Amino acid sequence: MIAGNIQIDDDLENYKKIADIIDISGGLETGGYKDISKIEIFLNKVRDYKNEN
Repeated sequence: MIAGNIQIDDDLENYKKIADIIDISGGLETGGYKDISKIEIFLNKVRDYKNEN
């Protein structure tokens, strides 16, 4: 598992090489609250990455 300063615009390929689980919780927040648009962007990014590989 990797956690700490993970952001939605980070390259998922880099994390795949070192961890099976990514804690991106804080990276999905704006002003201390979960940001639904960031969550949607991240889930789409993961879905696209999964479909490519």
